[in-house]
Amino acid sequence: MPPTTAPAVPQITLVPKDISYDHRAAQCAVPVELTYQDGTVAPAALVMTPAEMMRVSIQLDRQIDRRRRLLVEDRERAEAPPIAAPETPGQDDL
Repeated sequence: MPPTTAPAVPQITLVPKDISYDHRAAQCAVPVELTYQDGTVAPAALVMTPAEMMRVSIQLDRQIDRRRRLLVEDRERAEAPPIAAPETPGQDDL
């Protein structure tokens, strides 16, 4: 039997719904949508164990902090007075 190929999924998007947690299975399900290469969309779930949830939580916290720092730096840079270019002697000044 020839191997079959699964349709390509170039994008997975979070769905704005609550994440569910199954205590007995010790896993959570994050609602997502799969967008296939042909444009069709299908609901799905990203299932994670407690260890995976913790790892993703730590990584998200780091990226949120990084984003905050960069936003502050951008704001400070935008509020800073422009730095004047040093004057260069003109032809008449030589």
